[in-house]
Amino acid sequence: MRDLQQEIRAVIAALRLDAAREAEIVEELSQHLRDREEEMLADGMRAEQVEEALQRELHDRRLISGLKATIAKEDPLPTPGQEEGGSMAARIGMDLRYAARVLVQNPGFASYYLSITHLLGCCQPRQRLAR
Repeated sequence: MRDLQQEIRAVIAALRLDAAREAEIVEELSQHLRDREEEMLADGMRAEQVEEALQRELHDRRLISGLKATIAKEDPLPTPGQEEGGSMAARIGMDLRYAARVLVQNPGFASYYLSITHLLGCCQPRQRLAR
């Protein structure tokens, strides 16, 4: 099979992707087409038939519409240090609210957890306060 990377780039050019994402998609589609070629040749198709089938698959309008839908769903990852939630105190508050919800939803776990922590707290040697 000839190298289809330039042709793939031309097909996905309408998506206007950044260079890194475009390279990922070109590589993924190239690998997919190579796999399909091997599959079709193993099934006994002639090389000319395989080439025509790959061309049809590459230029299928559903390919671009599927890629558009996939790309639209992708959410960019937050930059480290810029996560939602603001300050450290706000994030701790969110964690505590989440912990309370989990404990309310799982009362068996909550009672077990509280009894274990109570036991561990009672077993600790107590220190005398200096006067």
